[in-house]
Amino acid sequence: MKGADLVVKCLADAGVSHVFGLSGHTTLEVLDAIYRSEKCRFIAVRHEQAASCAADGFARARGRHGVCLGHVGPGNANMVIGVATALRDSSPVLALTCNEDFESLGRDVFQEWDQVSIFRPITKWSAQIRHTREITRVMRNALLKAIIGRPGPVQVDLPMDVMAEDVDGSVPEKVPAYHNYSSRVRPDPELLLKACKMLLEAERPLIVAGGGALWSGASEELIKLAELLYIPVSVTLTGRGVVPDTHPLFVGVLGRWGHVTATDACKESDLILGLGCRFADITTLRWSIIREDSKIIQVDIDPNEIARQYAVDVGMVSDVKMFCRDAIETVKQLQRSPDIKRSERLRLLRAQHEQEVEKLFSGNLDATPIKPQRIVKEVARTLDGNYIITVGAGKHAEFSHKVLIKEPRTYFKSVGFGSMGWAYPAAIGAKLARPEKTVISLVGDGDFAMSVHEIETAVRENVPVIAIIFNDQSFSSIKRFQEVYYGGRIIGSDYRETNFAKIAELSGALGIRVQDPAELGPTLRRVVKEDVPAVIDVVTDPREYPHVTWGIMGLKK
Repeated sequence: MKGADLVVKCLADAGVSHVFGLSGHTTLEVLDAIYRSEKCRFIAVRHEQAASCAADGFARARGRHGVCLGHVGPGNANMVIGVATALRDSSPVLALTCNEDFESLGRDVFQEWDQVSIFRPITKWSAQIRHTREITRVMRNALLKAIIGRPGPVQVDLPMDVMAEDVDGSVPEKVPAYHNYSSRVRPDPELLLKACKMLLEAERPLIVAGGGALWSGASEELIKLAELLYIPVSVTLTGRGVVPDTHPLFVGVLGRWGHVTATDACKESDLILGLGCRFADITTLRWSIIREDSKIIQVDIDPNEIARQYAVDVGMVSDVKMFCRDAIETVKQLQRSPDIKRSERLRLLRAQHEQEVEKLFSGNLDATPIKPQRIVKEVARTLDGNYIITVGAGKHAEFSHKVLIKEPRTYFKSVGFGSMGWAYPAAIGAKLARPEKTVISLVGDGDFAMSVHEIETAVRENVPVIAIIFNDQSFSSIKRFQEVYYGGRIIGSDYRETNFAKIAELSGALGIRVQDPAELGPTLRRVVKEDVPAVIDVVTDPREYPHVTWGIMGLKK
């Protein structure tokens, strides 16, 4: 057994089934070990950024490790964007960065750079394996640190000579599977009691559920707690799906790309219960929508997030699922009911939210060029929420965020880092993680152009993802700012027309260009039925801008 064999064995023991990456001379020992493994499948992508993004999509969809593999120097540099995205959105990606021989490092060897130091600020933990006897310990630490507590990316650097070296003695103990470990911390009983009394006494409380609630698997308990207390629930973008959009207590996505109803509810609330929510600038519109006199209860598995953004009244380091479970029992023991006025507030907020969604999809959606809203409406209507959605960056996202989400782990976006070129590779990873789901990437033409080469990956690996392109031939969100704030001086925002359907066909995928809105539904049904890699290139209206976000942020139209 070589060092590389032991690395792959550690991955397999931990339940890793897929590794995304590119080949290079420093990766060959690891690739050869994967080739001989019966448990790990290597997915060769066309660019290392796609490898790290696909690993991120896999991790979010499966709820466990996503693994990417890179070649020394520029190969690993290309993975930085996907790993940084995973850090900002708390996704357990393991980046295996292959390196030159350990004995050559520090001598300015070809393609050498300090890739351990580069990855350290964008990972939870980073280490370099310098001898085969370290492999099991380092891999165990990396795999556990990625999922224990707040999930996040980790890096293990693999020098080529260590990977080629024979492992001395007997094979070390295996790395236990991910499901044998837990960081489910229960809340402090005294603070829990105080928090529950505050929740009962508040007149206009609001729950803000973030990505921590989703990773905790707290959906059922969170809904039960909200129903018990008659509290409306808003979610952050990374928390989408933890409460279905169709639930009577759901009042929308909070913040920059969210709903006016959720923002209004936050502005009027006298108590905010943040569950796995960091209260970041996107969620709070740069910390402007929580009243100064509002009380805040914050529950998070990461102690560094407690009171980081606001001086909270009660802060608890706790797993969200455990908090909700214990809070339900505590409220029942108090034998007190919330104010009946809450039910009326809930009714009004839910009605406002439904009217807001209806307004978004009203108007002439039969017009040409095709309205972005029509695409989102057709996706939801055709599949009734039975999908996984990845969303790109740009103007189209203002509409794509409003797609119907009914289940946990079915909506993914690069939120904290806002990476372009992320959504389509992430969709490939998500489909491999959950092959039973229809996986659709809603992405703008500017974003998709940064990962269009991965169509070949989807075809070669037979991954039937569907990319729906909002094609308006521009970076239209940036162009809008130039129009409004820079006197209409447009530079660097317009591009020539690109027919992505033809590119898909040349790559071996199904490519369809749509210019008639009446063709959207039939085209989507056909593509889903054929179950092959596909690109639906939709020519959209470049002059259609979302009214919602501009109004929320106080920007001029």
